[in-house]
Amino acid sequence: MKNAFRLPTIPVLCVALLLGVGAASAYEEVAVTNGGTITGTVKLKGKAAAAGHKKVSKDEATCGHEVPDESLVLKNGRVQYVVVSIEGITSGKKVDKKTATSLDNKGCRFVPHVQTIQVGAQLVIENSDPILHNTHGTYEGGRTAFNLALPRKDLQIKKRVKKPGIIAMKCDAGHTWMRAYVLAFEHPYHAVSGEDGSFSISDVPPGSYTLSIWHEMLPAKTVDVTVEAGKTVNVAIELEKGE
Repeated sequence: MKNAFRLPTIPVLCVALLLGVGAASAYEEVAVTNGGTITGTVKLKGKAAAAGHKKVSKDEATCGHEVPDESLVLKNGRVQYVVVSIEGITSGKKVDKKTATSLDNKGCRFVPHVQTIQVGAQLVIENSDPILHNTHGTYEGGRTAFNLALPRKDLQIKKRVKKPGIIAMKCDAGHTWMRAYVLAFEHPYHAVSGEDGSFSISDVPPGSYTLSIWHEMLPAKTVDVTVEAGKTVNVAIELEKGE
């Protein structure tokens, strides 16, 4: 899974294929009675500093003078906001298309910064700030997924995600520092690493798989893993900073 979709300067390099969510793929729901679990921790190789903060240039009364830069969030060398997914899986547990996912404009940031969603599920875009936000989501290649004005506090707009891929978010209301990513999948085997770098993917049918690892700033990679029935396999993932 390629991390090529970094606004505004990084070109797109076959993201859909590397996500394992190409148009030709078909996912079949089957009963998984003795599945396994994939857990792990994502670490950054070598020493590096977290991204720091971004300067605010508009609506300081609401936004403050700076906001956290979440493009590289580290804690004791562990990396948050890494998406781990099973590449090319075609059958497994039921897909949850009913649970809505929230993307909030809060404190002049998108919350959460990175998340995953099922194709067919609803994304609830909301505004918790007393100012105008405009949430503009684009797929790789620049195709617009939605472009929504949220002129008042507590306004919510629901949008159903119809296609797989990486949707990059920005605010077109002058809040140029705001960025977030929503990765949409046709299968349910994906997770986002937490503050401690950990992730978990459950109810995986026994077998051998390839994990795709995506982060907005770090080079993508793949990791092979074998899942045994009823067991948990722990995977240590180490990422490196690119040039």
